[in-house]
Amino acid sequence: MRKAQVRLGVCAGVFILCLAVGSVCCSAQVNVATWHNDNWRTGQNVNETAFNSSSLSDTNFGLLCSISLSGITATPFSDQVYAQPLVVANAGGGMTVYVVTQGDYLYAFNVPANLTTQQQCNTVISTATAVNLLSAFSGEYPVDCCYVGGGQCGTVAPTIGILGTPVIDTATSTLYLVAESQIGPSSNYNPGNCNSSAMPSNWVHRLHALDLTSGPTYLTEKFSGPVQIQGSSGGQTFNSREIIQRPGLLGLPAGIVPADATVYAGFSMMDRNSQTASPSGWVFGYKANNLAATGYPEVFATAQAQGAQGAGIWQGGAGLAAGKDKYSNTYLFLSTADGDFGVGNSNYGDSLLKLTPDLSTVSGYFTPTDQFWRKCNDQDFGSGGTVLIPDTLLSSPNNYLAIKADKENYLWAFDRSNPGGFNAGTCYQGPTCSLATQCANQSTLLQSFQVTTKGQARSSPAFWYGHDSTSSGSLYFSPTFGPLNKYDISASCPPGQGGPICTMPVTSSVDLGYLATPSVSSGPYNSQSQSYPNGIVWAVAGDNSPQGGNPAVLFAFDANTLNELYDSNRCVINSQKVDQPGPATKIPAVPTVANGYVVIGTQTDVDIYGNLTRTCGN
Repeated sequence: MRKAQVRLGVCAGVFILCLAVGSVCCSAQVNVATWHNDNWRTGQNVNETAFNSSSLSDTNFGLLCSISLSGITATPFSDQVYAQPLVVANAGGGMTVYVVTQGDYLYAFNVPANLTTQQQCNTVISTATAVNLLSAFSGEYPVDCCYVGGGQCGTVAPTIGILGTPVIDTATSTLYLVAESQIGPSSNYNPGNCNSSAMPSNWVHRLHALDLTSGPTYLTEKFSGPVQIQGSSGGQTFNSREIIQRPGLLGLPAGIVPADATVYAGFSMMDRNSQTASPSGWVFGYKANNLAATGYPEVFATAQAQGAQGAGIWQGGAGLAAGKDKYSNTYLFLSTADGDFGVGNSNYGDSLLKLTPDLSTVSGYFTPTDQFWRKCNDQDFGSGGTVLIPDTLLSSPNNYLAIKADKENYLWAFDRSNPGGFNAGTCYQGPTCSLATQCANQSTLLQSFQVTTKGQARSSPAFWYGHDSTSSGSLYFSPTFGPLNKYDISASCPPGQGGPICTMPVTSSVDLGYLATPSVSSGPYNSQSQSYPNGIVWAVAGDNSPQGGNPAVLFAFDANTLNELYDSNRCVINSQKVDQPGPATKIPAVPTVANGYVVIGTQTDVDIYGNLTRTCGN
């Protein structure tokens, strides 16, 4: 049975997020204040009416403004953008875009409501604000990739700074981010040049709280920030060396447990390196209005036994998710990478975890029966993030869904109230590195199926509710170097297609390259049909290059048919591809779609796209 149609919006601030279906909390001007738009991590914006799948094309949509970050700060460090750009709508129209980089910089760009000319673009650039998060710490630099991850420099290079997407609380006008740095060396700091760069003496992560109030305090520290991230859990002590803060930050409002508004950050190892004294994944929770408050941070390690390895939280950059179960209790949901597993030892490698907001209790978990094989063969269960399907869209037992993908290209559907645990059944053959033993006898797991054997899933699905009257929404997902797929979510899938994810997808005709996590914009709402017939799916594709490589590619697809509407390689004017952005980061930043613009980050640029009028092909 399909529930009554409701409209979901991008909420004004994630700390006052709509965590229940049934209300629209914003007008057409919206904020994108957290990774993938909301704490469910759906990636949908149903208030975006500027783009319409029935008319979007190369001739009326394209690049409006390309901003070279090195041209603003002249920093000698890398200014690659891995985090999703965030957006706060301005009271007088337009919006402010916030971007963080691997050079430990935060940039703020004021974008007018109608950006159409190069002169306006030049004004966006000339009025930009840049904040060096290391300016108060003499002798510190962005982390040299030569001295983390075994010196592989294979994922993020040449420096690591601010990887995770920040979170904004618009109620207090505060932006929270985690910056990583190294202390020293006093000379020969040549990041990425591993034959000549000297070794630092230490590594540090700090949580910052920055004021977004206009005036003299704009982008200055507040709420006792910054604070150094440190703590212990079980038999583990956090050590910043080899650890990266990759997942998007999460903010929860006051009144849950703990009673205070809380900011959460997740951590993992870098490039499977095991030299660190702190190899496991971590979650830290800080009181939002006082980062130095007594009794904080709350700390949880995903592998707590002394000497335990792995179980990092990287999720391809996806933010920690939060939502309710059928008992109306709010929990954090996250997934872990390869590592040790054993519930008796509080080790949760290759698992989905359901944590209480005070981080004191694993309230539920799911671990696939081939966990040991995954650990041996680098087949992370936590290679992508988890999307929570908005509450009660379907009837029981599918009304509190969590869905994720893994490196084996399986899609998994869980009941948030009871994710499933480790339920081997009779087919389980014990820990083995030679055979993947997927057992079907996991009775509390709602569904799992393999999407493709091509590539590996290191991205996250997007969810969109409301495109037609035949389903309760659609899931959009792209395996690495594979096409975009649309799966209907329904309590009544066609025969042979399982459920609640209907297993026969609509598929795009083009492959999306490396690690594309899509976003969705709705187009205008049709009140007669109670649907959004003209939605668009947006994705940025890369080519697996941590430095250099080819330009990123921005794609737009019809959300119903997945017909390609636009890509940034197609429009040629005077023999030039006029829409190409900068080189893609290895894990491309999620496109931000808001207020009539699409904003993406690359290795060198921030690029703003929108509606225009032109003739291509000349």
